[in-house]
Amino acid sequence: MIDNSVDAEATEIQIKATPDKKKLLISDNGTGMDQVAFNKMLSLGYCDKNDQKVGKYGNGFKSGSMRIGSDAVVFTKCKTSYSCGFLSQTFLLAIGATEVLVPMCTWDLEGNIVGDERQADKSLNIITTYSPFESEEDIVAEFEKIKQTGTNIYIYNLSTLHDENSELQFFKDDIKLRERRDDHSLSPSERDPPIKYSLKAYCAVLYLVPRTQIYIQEHKVHQKIITRTLYKTKTSAIKLAGCAECYVTYGFHTNPKMRNINYGVFMYHRNRLIEPLVKVGSMTAPNSVGVGVIGCCEVPYLVPTHNKQGFMQNNLYLRVKRNLAAAFNAYWRMCIPSGGIGAFWKTVRKGMIDDPFLQCHNCFKWRPVAKGPDGIINLKEASSMWCCKDNTIPGQDNCAAVEVGDLVHTDRKIQRRESKGRKRKKPEEPEISTDEEEGVRTEGGKELIGRKVKSFLSMNGNTLWVFAVISDIN
Repeated sequence: MIDNSVDAEATEIQIKATPDKKKLLISDNGTGMDQVAFNKMLSLGYCDKNDQKVGKYGNGFKSGSMRIGSDAVVFTKCKTSYSCGFLSQTFLLAIGATEVLVPMCTWDLEGNIVGDERQADKSLNIITTYSPFESEEDIVAEFEKIKQTGTNIYIYNLSTLHDENSELQFFKDDIKLRERRDDHSLSPSERDPPIKYSLKAYCAVLYLVPRTQIYIQEHKVHQKIITRTLYKTKTSAIKLAGCAECYVTYGFHTNPKMRNINYGVFMYHRNRLIEPLVKVGSMTAPNSVGVGVIGCCEVPYLVPTHNKQGFMQNNLYLRVKRNLAAAFNAYWRMCIPSGGIGAFWKTVRKGMIDDPFLQCHNCFKWRPVAKGPDGIINLKEASSMWCCKDNTIPGQDNCAAVEVGDLVHTDRKIQRRESKGRKRKKPEEPEISTDEEEGVRTEGGKELIGRKVKSFLSMNGNTLWVFAVISDIN
């Protein structure tokens, strides 16, 4: 649902409990939806989003809202109309429905019902009978809360655990899952990282480069570009045959309390986090290797699963993970001295960051900021209402200034300059070779199992030739 707000070009998203803590409100100041778009959003199974959108599949609202609670009322206002819709399991059970019915109604800006008035009256009657909004006046009052354009979603009859307590716990500045393991009496290996149970922690890293401000319980979330919060960073290229080059940056986070819980690779797709804290390479061993290391990469050619909680587990995904593992193992060998990880941590202090950045509260641009005389900076304390005018770096102290180039990968430009200086051979027919020994291939409709397929890509002018040599694996 947050993705839907981002796709609607919202600059601010609010997530909070209502005063009685019986409803969850998610609101944004995006473009809202007209009648056609609203009908599509509430239609089960509909998908009309192109691949550039974050919420690609178009089912985020239905699956997300029904996971949180049994019922949802949606109010949306665009430049030409405003609409109300009702997605309710309680209503469907009450009438013994055999198919999903979603009452909705749309008005123009002058208050006239758009479309079939009889059908609109039926929908309003259902909404006022089965929802907390008991009259048309209550519904109109909700539209007045949307200043210009935007969407408000109320989710209620919230999901409960086996003991009948709500699955969600509401705190001053956070919303948490009640049953996840955040008990500090447990050992670090037994505890879940905050991103698994804390909405605030999840939203802080949900986007590779955040452009929308998120508030939880009316407190601003300190979002961050992960690589700009790390120490001793190093960027490496991921090069796979037939795929665009992408990059992974590794570095150490310097908060000692989180060192043994938060480590691994954050994998993004089109700016959106898909898999957090993936253990690769020597990180997977039951020892201290990799503890405290965070990796960050965006892999546009992998395919996310339907719920965007992981990538499709195919051969390409495995090849990416092997590259991430190789880059991590090389990084670890480079960083850890002969004295071991203990000697390394003795030289590190909390707040040591290579290239700290903050986001302007007004223009949403990210700016490099200066560290203190001791080389330490507390990004969290400085970030709440920080603006460009507060910056002490010349040329980065006003909202009109151009944002720096690569916000994510700290030393990518240095690596590019080094590569340009190298002399490369230019064969007439460049050739890329890949060995594939996993999975099942076909040849003329027959399966190739336990056989080795060696493929070649060869370029001759504007023509791409593909060759394959097949042999038995002994």
